[in-house]
Amino acid sequence: YNLVNGRGVTDTSSIAPASCASLSCQTWTSPQAAVEWATRVLGEKEQRTCDACTKTETTPGVGLTPLIQEEYDAKLQALQDLVSKARNTTPENLREAGSASLPITRGVIEALRDEPDQHLLSQRLASEVALASVLEKALLLQRTLLTGKKEPNVAANELAVEAVNHESDTLDREIRNLKTELELRRELANNSPMAIIQR
Repeated sequence: YNLVNGRGVTDTSSIAPASCASLSCQTWTSPQAAVEWATRVLGEKEQRTCDACTKTETTPGVGLTPLIQEEYDAKLQALQDLVSKARNTTPENLREAGSASLPITRGVIEALRDEPDQHLLSQRLASEVALASVLEKALLLQRTLLTGKKEPNVAANELAVEAVNHESDTLDREIRNLKTELELRRELANNSPMAIIQR
């Protein structure tokens, strides 16, 4: 995290939004926030070199799927609040409802307000935005891991490099699964409406 943001490797402070110049610090405001997200997804494995102690302690990760559901719930609520006018369409509120690759604009909210099927379309949009948001974070985490592997202290430790490679491979599998899920959802979503329209 610190290397990606051009900081000293031991810096634990948060990065203020005004001084943030990367997607990494826009996503996680501190190294601790990035660690917590990574640990939740991938888990944690502690290796010890002592004689009379437990050599390895492991905390399993949950993967990306539970995070997608949480993100979906948050995005759907944000969209519904904007569509129902419970919240104003400020840039901050629009950002909260969207993701970096799928931003939500005032035009999208206004179009949803005019839709008779706004609830269904809001759910579909929230689902796509949630998948995109979690996928963006996963890719960012993978880049962060690969950058961290090049840090001299990590690069000099074979066990650390091995651990980073393992976690990167695990994350890569999760990302591929997520990508497949996204493609299948899009394919299924396109097929059903087209079949109904063509009848």
